[in-house]
Order: sequence, then C-alpha cells, then structure tokens
Amino acid sequence: MKKHLDVFQHHVHQPQLTGRVALPNQNGYLFVEIDDIMLVESDGNYSSLHMKSEKPIFVTKSIGDMEEVLGDAGFYRVHRSFLVNLKFVREYIKKDGGVLVMQNGKNVPIARGRKEEFGHLIGKL
Repeated sequence: MKKHLDVFQHHVHQPQLTGRVALPNQNGYLFVEIDDIMLVESDGNYSSLHMKSEKPIFVTKSIGDMEEVLGDAGFYRVHRSFLVNLKFVREYIKKDGGVLVMQNGKNVPIARGRKEEFGHLIGKL
C-alpha cells in the first residue's frame, strides 16, 4: 500500500511525467490535463483555472503554488495575478502597457517588470 501511495505522490508532484495534475478543491482533488489549462488567475489564496473546453475551475491553491507546479510545463507568470499557458496566447499587444489576448478572447495584462523578459521569451519560441 505504501508503495502505491509513493507512486501516486510522485506523479502528483511531477505532473510533467503524466501530463496531469491533481489540484485540491473544496471536495478533495480534481485531476486535470495540463494541456487543457489556458491560464490561471489569482483569487487571493485560491486560483481560478480557465480551461480550454470547460467553465473555469476554482482550486484551493495560490497562484504561487500553481506556478511552482506548472512552471516547467510551458506556463509563464506575466503578472502577479496571471499565469498563462504559452500554447494558448493568440496575440501580444505591446501598447497600453502590454496585453496578451488568449485563444478564449480573454485579455491578460503583462506587468511592466515582466515585459522585457516576456519579449525575450517569445523571441525564443
């Protein structure tokens, strides 16, 4: 039994291996495909995940926790309140401080301190 629990915990903490992530919510854990997450929006100590084909999902993890889990899976923190999946960025508008337009039409601001780093990042894509 302990071996099964260790394997489960390893996959929960290494989501890039399975392509899925286990996220705590008010009922327990929700298992989500990483590639279905478009962006994560901060809501205090909680986060709202905007999904590719579903309504947003509310989880009991902060955006900092989500960044730690998803940072190696193609996500980038463009603002203190937003973590985006770079696969779903449709457009980068430089004027007015910088805004990303996501595939679902949501506009996500880019923090002034992240603009230059983001510019370098997209130059490598």
